[in-house]
Amino acid sequence: MRPAPISLPKHCRPTSAGSGNTLNTAKPHAAGRLLAALASLRADGPVWTYAGAAAGYVPDPDPRALPDWLTSAAAELVFRRRLVNRTAVFLVGSLAFPYVSQMYPPLDLDLMLVFFGLLFFVALTLAIVLDRRARNRQELEILKRIYSGFIPLPWLLAAALFLNGRLDNPKSIVYHPTTVENRFYQRGLLRVSRRLFVDGWRAGQKIERLPVDADDFDRFQDGDAVVVGVEPGVIGIPWYYGIYRR
Repeated sequence: MRPAPISLPKHCRPTSAGSGNTLNTAKPHAAGRLLAALASLRADGPVWTYAGAAAGYVPDPDPRALPDWLTSAAAELVFRRRLVNRTAVFLVGSLAFPYVSQMYPPLDLDLMLVFFGLLFFVALTLAIVLDRRARNRQELEILKRIYSGFIPLPWLLAAALFLNGRLDNPKSIVYHPTTVENRFYQRGLLRVSRRLFVDGWRAGQKIERLPVDADDFDRFQDGDAVVVGVEPGVIGIPWYYGIYRR
């Protein structure tokens, strides 16, 4: 049995070179160009190479020049995607730094956190400015280079504090007798800050602010005589080791 013929809508019917075809009637030269192209494709194959299905079967390489507005829009999209990725790397590093700083806390931890807070807000401000300038298609090169320098800073600072304490020699602990002067407690968004303020032993340092855990914070009161263990740090950043009762 012969299959029944399939009836296609008018707009889906194949092109033909017949005398009654609309293509020949409206544009007589179009049929000739189509036939010549098909003959060339059959004889020589495609002239261009094409990317696979994942790329959408587009010419690769594509020698066609894109209009200026399309080139600018594509560049803006690519830059903003990279900006989001770089900002994500910076934010993850910004979360890692406070965590690592509690593992081997330096004596000047509070000053470091203030410095890091300023660095964090400057970097985020640059990211916002870059995004707005990209939307307006303004010059980005100088600010982009400056912002790129901020991306690894949280990771470098966190790595420095970690290696400073991790590679330190336990035999180099120095114990300083002192007295608890005050206590400080503050609940933050991510963690609780507990500090014991003790008499300073460093030159020019009247008070040392020691980051302690909940047990040490509850164990010591104002006026207690204590001994504070400090390690010098493998890269020269002294860090708090522990506090003990005298």
